[in-house]
Amino acid sequence: MGPDQFNTNEQSNVVTGGTDEMGQPLQPLQPVQPEKKSSKGLVIGLVVGLVLALVAGAFAIGLTVGKDSDNGDVGGDGDVGGNDSVDDDGNNGSGNNNGGGSSNGGGGGGGTIGTGEAQKTQRNAQRKNDLSRILTAMTDFQSNNNGTLPFSQDQSGSYILKTNFIQRYIDRGCSEAGINVRPTGCGGQFKDPDGTTYMFAEANTGADVNPGVEKNVLGLPKTVDHTIYVAMWYSCGTSEGAIIQGDTNPTVGSRMVALLMVLEGGGIVCVDNQ
Repeated sequence: MGPDQFNTNEQSNVVTGGTDEMGQPLQPLQPVQPEKKSSKGLVIGLVVGLVLALVAGAFAIGLTVGKDSDNGDVGGDGDVGGNDSVDDDGNNGSGNNNGGGSSNGGGGGGGTIGTGEAQKTQRNAQRKNDLSRILTAMTDFQSNNNGTLPFSQDQSGSYILKTNFIQRYIDRGCSEAGINVRPTGCGGQFKDPDGTTYMFAEANTGADVNPGVEKNVLGLPKTVDHTIYVAMWYSCGTSEGAIIQGDTNPTVGSRMVALLMVLEGGGIVCVDNQ
């Protein structure tokens, strides 16, 4: 085939004329289109890279948390062990305010109060609540009986508990009982937290003193005895176990009463209607 048998378009590199060896005209060649770079693969690559980065970050956080758990959370270092607490005798407790914490985990309970001590504290708190509730029953009795107390005194000065006071104002299940007699059949309203029924007893106030003078109640036990000690004509004193002589005028003094109870550990709690 000679050079005069076809023409070439130099601008497009497309054959536009000439014949082949059989004399047939040559078909024009289509221009080669430049290859387009696909953006789809790039997007997929970015997404995969982002996912891998997130997985790696989560894995690193998991390792850090696991390490912190192994090392512990400073083992209760912030648990104050009762440094400001008051024991049954009114004295400051000897709690350890660093909680006995351990930096390797497992020392968190060092500052907590022991199980037996905690239970004793709860029982004493219940006894205080019981005493306050019994005093409220007495004031209810007074409001229904012209200000008189559910106690009176005989000619010898001994206390008498008025009939039906416990049943009507405290616990309907209790049998009737006088001073220094523990009733039976009571429900939970007139029982100590350990299950023992309470009883009323006359407080040993000793010799009378001038009104306003403070003195100690005599002969109180050293620990809980499930007894409510009644001191007519008195109010609670400023120191533990002390009472203050009330007005000697019968219309005033005979309506005053202080109730005392000995707690576990020897502490004494007092409430009055003044």
